[in-house]
Order: sequence, then structure tokens, then C-alpha cells
Amino acid sequence: MVYNNDMVEHIIERPHLQEFSYCSNGFEKNYKSRIVINGIKVGKYISEIAILNTSSTEYPRIKIKGMLHRLDEETKRSWGIEG
Repeated sequence: MVYNNDMVEHIIERPHLQEFSYCSNGFEKNYKSRIVINGIKVGKYISEIAILNTSSTEYPRIKIKGMLHRLDEETKRSWGIEG
């Protein structure tokens, strides 16, 4: 993890990334989209999400950025965040 004024980046990958869904209508800004990682809706304390490794021969990875220390313990455990 890289610390920068409470904003931290973390990459969720195997085995912690079990399910990911993104739903948007394309006419609204991203903050109104529905993003779910491992059955947990992404929202409060997360400011940025990037989907990595989208080729068919690799496993997907998701980079999240935000105030991860404020997430509840269940979310941290599900996403493989230490601390």
C-alpha cells in the first residue's frame, strides 16, 4: 500500500477477487454507478477504481483508492486489505 494523506491504493487480486460487477447506463457520472466487489457495494471511502488485466488470458485485478483504513473489518478481510 502507498500512503498519501489518508488516500491509499490497494490491488484486489486472486484469491480475494471472487466477484466483480459494474452497472451504469452511460449517461450518468460514475459516482452514480453500481459497483459490487465480492457482494459488497463500493461506495463510502472509495474515490477511484481501475480494472486491470482485462485480456482473456489473465485473471482480472482491481485497483481501489481511498480512505481504506475507514472501511469495516468485513470489507477489509474480503478485499485482502491488511490493517
